[in-house]
Amino acid sequence: MPQFARFFDFFLPSQMGFIERSKQARLVEADALYLISHYNDQAYREARDRARGKCLDKSRSASHWKKVKLTIAAQQRLIVGAHNGKKWQEAFQV
Repeated sequence: MPQFARFFDFFLPSQMGFIERSKQARLVEADALYLISHYNDQAYREARDRARGKCLDKSRSASHWKKVKLTIAAQQRLIVGAHNGKKWQEAFQV
């Protein structure tokens, strides 16, 4: 077996994982932009509902919608997880 063939046996599987992750990242970004363009301020809520399984979209997993939800929160500069009773009140006391 030539030397370069052994190199590609090692190189290609690692690159395939990178390609899959980059495809998933682009899909997450595309879904986030779609929800923002269609739902505006309610895009985060829609992604959260889809992550919880309240949507009939079976082509994407709950973990995908969780990533979309967090991407939307970052793009819209939302504070995630701050609605925890006393912590919320203490954070905004004057």
